[in-house]
Amino acid sequence: MEKDIFCKINDGEIPSSVVYEDDKLKVIMDKFPVSPGHMLIIPKYHVTDALDMDDETFAKLNSIIKKMINKCYEVLHADGVAVVQNNGICQEVKHYHVHIIPKYKKEISLKNEEIYKKLIDNK
Repeated sequence: MEKDIFCKINDGEIPSSVVYEDDKLKVIMDKFPVSPGHMLIIPKYHVTDALDMDDETFAKLNSIIKKMINKCYEVLHADGVAVVQNNGICQEVKHYHVHIIPKYKKEISLKNEEIYKKLIDNK
């Protein structure tokens, strides 16, 4: 079976802009953001959906979601944040992941590289 894109990212086969990383999870910038600052949280091991994830990783994931939401407000000055996670037929990539999507009242003009730098400079 061919590896999915997130397994390839975790294995270093595909480069990514890493915002946060620990022994279980990685937060990367979405390559095709729907909004400036769009991030993805992915487990560092293959897990298809929420029901397949171990409880320890799931608990850790929730604390990282909260941390990334705070970054959206504090660092990117977002006016809101959408947290999106799909399971089953809703998934385009069959590897569990959470979208953290900052929302803004006004359009912001920062480029992805500038946003990434702001996020990693404010750890």
